[in-house]
Amino acid sequence: MADNGWLQDLLGKVSKEDQVKLKILHNAVLQTMKAYRDDPTTVRRRDWETAEKALADQRERLEAQLAEAAADQQEWPDSFPSLRAVEAYLRAQGYQVSKSTVANHVKEGLLRRRKGKFPRKSVERYAEVNLARAESGLVSGEERNVKLQERKLKAEIRLKEEQARKAIMENEILEGKYILRADHERNIAAACGVLESGLKYFFRLKSQEIIDLVGGDQAHAPRLYQYLCEQLDVELNKFARAGEVEVEVKG
Repeated sequence: MADNGWLQDLLGKVSKEDQVKLKILHNAVLQTMKAYRDDPTTVRRRDWETAEKALADQRERLEAQLAEAAADQQEWPDSFPSLRAVEAYLRAQGYQVSKSTVANHVKEGLLRRRKGKFPRKSVERYAEVNLARAESGLVSGEERNVKLQERKLKAEIRLKEEQARKAIMENEILEGKYILRADHERNIAAACGVLESGLKYFFRLKSQEIIDLVGGDQAHAPRLYQYLCEQLDVELNKFARAGEVEVEVKG
């Protein structure tokens, strides 16, 4: 019999029901092996091999369940004890894979055991080179090349779009649809000057009427005029600090 350290390790991780099944299958292996040694016939040999296969299948099933449970919690071991555990991990990583595929690759030497287990880093390197992603059907290296080409194409499209926008704006400037910022600012400043002069004249002209309207003292007319001018200056300063203004002249 091979080393049964895996059995004790697995018994400590599975349910009581699965523990019972494992122990029964393990005892069956021991009993059929002893029977074959006592009576080395073909029938006894077949019974022994059948018991060993049943135990191996149960081991792989339970180890795969534990690997899938670890996948749900995003906790993977540093190495995998069986092909089924490797398959479960690779499927969780998005690869198209089956137990037979991995088994064939192991026979071909593409994936190797170390001390009876498959190191996770070795599994990842093996999958990167030899397996296809489920979503694309491409081997990972090919997938990287496709994504690289997609990024280059998108960058070229963005560059051409930017060049097109720049060319359109240059044409519109030549057509007179835009005015120089300095000209715009001078126009705004001139308009503000006209507005300021007009409003201050209005304040001087109407101060007495405003006081009469509210039944006030005409002696305060100069103070009212001064106050209105001060408030106008405050608002004009706010307008001057309002920021840049872009103006497009529609033809």
